[in-house]
Formats: sequence, C-alpha cells, structure tokens
Amino acid sequence: MSEFKVYWTYGGESHGEAFQDVTQALDRCQQLRNSGRRFVTMASEIDEMVGEFGVTETDATYNWKKRRT
Repeated sequence: MSEFKVYWTYGGESHGEAFQDVTQALDRCQQLRNSGRRFVTMASEIDEMVGEFGVTETDATYNWKKRRT
C-alpha cells in the first residue's frame, strides 16, 4: 500500500501527518501553505514503483543532453 507523508513547521516545531491517498495529501499541503505554515513538503513511498525515478520512465527515442549556457 502506498503512503504519503506531509511535513511542515509552525511555531518553531516540526509536524507530520500520514495519508493513504495522494489527493488528500496534496490538499493538506495546500491548506497548510494557505494557513501560513512554513517549509511544507511531501514524501511518498509507492509500492508499485520499480527502478529509479526518471531512469526507467523513458523510451529509446528520448535523447536528453545537458547544455551549458
């Protein structure tokens, strides 16, 4: 089962809350930001995820190159 955690600070203290649904977690993040909470962030653990983020999600035609400006 996937789990999503929302973390924030308020009054100099850290807080956290766990959710099973990503939509509820994102809604909570927005609510916290709108109510003046600081350093609002979300982390997830998705059971169905296989491989590294961003590495296995592209097809053979993907041709990314780092360009310096």
